[in-house]
Amino acid sequence: MDPSLIIPGRVEPTTDRSGLRMIQLNHSKGQAQICLQGAQVIEFTPANQPPVLWLSNNSRFETGKAIRGGIPICWPWFGDHPTDPTLPAHGFARNSAWTVLASQADDHSTNLTLGLEDNESTRALWPFGFKLELNVRLSQALTLTLTTHNSNRTDIQVSEALHSYFAIDDIHHTQISGLEGSRYQDKLRHGMPVNQQGAVRIRAETDRVYLNHESPLTIDDPGNRRRIEIQKQRSRTTVIWNPWQAKSAAMTDMTDDGYARMLCVESANALDNTLQIPPGGTHSLTTRLESIPYKEPNRNSNEAP
Repeated sequence: MDPSLIIPGRVEPTTDRSGLRMIQLNHSKGQAQICLQGAQVIEFTPANQPPVLWLSNNSRFETGKAIRGGIPICWPWFGDHPTDPTLPAHGFARNSAWTVLASQADDHSTNLTLGLEDNESTRALWPFGFKLELNVRLSQALTLTLTTHNSNRTDIQVSEALHSYFAIDDIHHTQISGLEGSRYQDKLRHGMPVNQQGAVRIRAETDRVYLNHESPLTIDDPGNRRRIEIQKQRSRTTVIWNPWQAKSAAMTDMTDDGYARMLCVESANALDNTLQIPPGGTHSLTTRLESIPYKEPNRNSNEAP
């Protein structure tokens, strides 16, 4: 990190126990940590609250290995590559080394911008020129903006996701509102289309892709006495994922009961919402995450929080 971009007490470089380079962001209303491998936010903790993001106790902090938790960046494809399943799942951005481009801090927020450009390694996987930027804004909320610049003379197709892992107290008592009436593809049932009835409650392995969905979402997390509000812009896909018991136990980078403490709600553009970006064009996907504690009940009433 360029020393001129360090802001003491607000934007500071650090390393994790395995030596991966990190950036620590601080603000009076919270803190966040970003791994330069993958530009992956691995922590967002508002002041006087529990962490908003989940990070597996078995996460591998190794060069070139995906970190299980936080907010991995899936780009330039989401899931398996559409024509070559031998290529890395979810693209290469999440395992690439990013560069710190800018930093800024004032009373309102702490900001960090990271960048990734095409190089010999990326062109071996995806033969296109690009510039990718991630802006991270920390205040009482965490706001991420992922911007794709097409530096080719032809259109490029990009699918993408900010693959957010949320920390919850207990999956059995958690629900997601804001998807009522939306149509999703159930990836566990060969993409069968289904209409969402009521709030989303997870009771088994879940892998759903809600298309043409742009509305705000709320995760109700009663065990932590809070709701997590998710707003997004220029994202037309929402993905809900939880591996449940058997798959969690089979994954080496998750604990056997890890599924019960996490929930992925992803802001994305995927499948039918894949992007077509013209030469010289740009596209920015934004997600904003805020944890809002339940109000304490009025002692003179019988109302629940």
